[in-house]
Amino acid sequence: MASYNTSQFKKGLKVLLDNAPYLMVETEFMKPVKGQAVYRTKLKNLLRGNVLDRTYRSGDKKEAADVSDSSLQYLYNDSRAWFFMDPESFEQFQLDQEQLDGVERWLKDGSMVEVVFWNGQPISVRPPNHVVLEVTY
Repeated sequence: MASYNTSQFKKGLKVLLDNAPYLMVETEFMKPVKGQAVYRTKLKNLLRGNVLDRTYRSGDKKEAADVSDSSLQYLYNDSRAWFFMDPESFEQFQLDQEQLDGVERWLKDGSMVEVVFWNGQPISVRPPNHVVLEVTY
């Protein structure tokens, strides 16, 4: 599997840490007067959403996470699971309430959303940038 050297660290990089995928939210290079250069990073867990602060020395390596994004169509929900379909292969995926994390408010039947996959399993959903909704109450 691919790995990244500290010189390749940048915002948006997806790495594997403690057997979980993380997204680099922030990176900062620091060169102290004495000693070795360090990279300070903020990493967001893509499964749970918590953020960690980690410091790495120059020359350290981190393993790349096998994370991919796919555009899927929202089909329907049955109060326990939300169902999405790949418009090209017609394969269906389901996600539960914890994985949606409040995104379900912005989903309309037939809308296209970005679903994040890790090891072939959907882990989170990004809603469309613009949604037209009607206020009923």
